[in-house]
Amino acid sequence: MDNNVVPNQVPDLLLEVKKFNPIFIGLLVLLVICASIATGYYLGKKQANVQLINQLTPTPVVSPTLTQIPTQTLKIDETATWKTYTNSANTYTFEYPDTWYVGAFRDGSIGLHNTQFDPKTIYEPDQIAITMDVVSDRALLESYAKNFKQTSLKQTFDGIEFKISDLRNEINLDRPPIQIVLAQTEKRGVLYRFGLSTKDYVATLDQILSTFKFTN
Repeated sequence: MDNNVVPNQVPDLLLEVKKFNPIFIGLLVLLVICASIATGYYLGKKQANVQLINQLTPTPVVSPTLTQIPTQTLKIDETATWKTYTNSANTYTFEYPDTWYVGAFRDGSIGLHNTQFDPKTIYEPDQIAITMDVVSDRALLESYAKNFKQTSLKQTFDGIEFKISDLRNEINLDRPPIQIVLAQTEKRGVLYRFGLSTKDYVATLDQILSTFKFTN
């Protein structure tokens, strides 16, 4: 046994521990409370920051996908209000502007003009905007075939093919009006011819041709 150990010192040390134990425990508890408060404050502030960021961050807007629908151009039928001319003897029909006039000449041909006229007083076809005649005489057919300037121009309307004279661009070129046969078609040995005296009505003639039909 160590002679330097005094038996009476042990109880004194226990008394010292017991003396400071409540203070230590109090400090420890206070430290835990402070740590908890600090942790709660930090977590609360962090959560608040997250919420603030979420509020400030704009929600992405999804734009709707636009599908382009192809537009359809409505075609206006300019001949919808036109009048109809029918020739029962020669079995054909066509339409003409409702503001125009039609008259029959002595030779059986007809004239179409934008003002009213008396066929009995018209002696030259160049006085009329558009003329139309039907030729069935074989001698005349051969003559007209020779005189009709050769052309490769053709237009087909509703299955009817018209030969188009290349004299179209020679109308009214530094000379008085002259009736030029611009379009003709043939059926069963009969020739159907359309003439024009002024360039002003080339488009009108084309529209008339587009409505031309045989009645049998």
